[in-house]
Amino acid sequence: MENQDNPKNHKILLILLALVVIICLSAAIYAVTLFLAFNSPKTSNKKEFLLKVTSPESKIATSKKTVTIKGTSQTQGYITITSSQSQKIIKTENGDFSAEISLTEGSNVINITAFTKAGTSQSLSREVLYLDEDLTNL
Repeated sequence: MENQDNPKNHKILLILLALVVIICLSAAIYAVTLFLAFNSPKTSNKKEFLLKVTSPESKIATSKKTVTIKGTSQTQGYITITSSQSQKIIKTENGDFSAEISLTEGSNVINITAFTKAGTSQSLSREVLYLDEDLTNL
């Protein structure tokens, strides 16, 4: 007594097949959604924080014992300027900053970091070579 042609068995098989198709489609949609979420470019409404050092250019040589660091940043923040010789903290009101830094003979790396009130920071560095000799004939 085999019931292979029983319409009830066909209905059960069709229902099971439909469930498998629905599960597969749901999994595919979920996978595509995850892929798009992790690979789409992130957009933000926040204004990008910028630090610009206008002077000196990086990798310069000088015979002066000091160098003036100048630049701009967001208004109402703080700038730290550090080297092996000194550290300065400057409060910016209008975004402009300037500070004179002492140099040691040889290579000097000067790190400039700007901080906003919200705690965001951005850093740049400048390398200045100080030689205690006349560089005008080089």
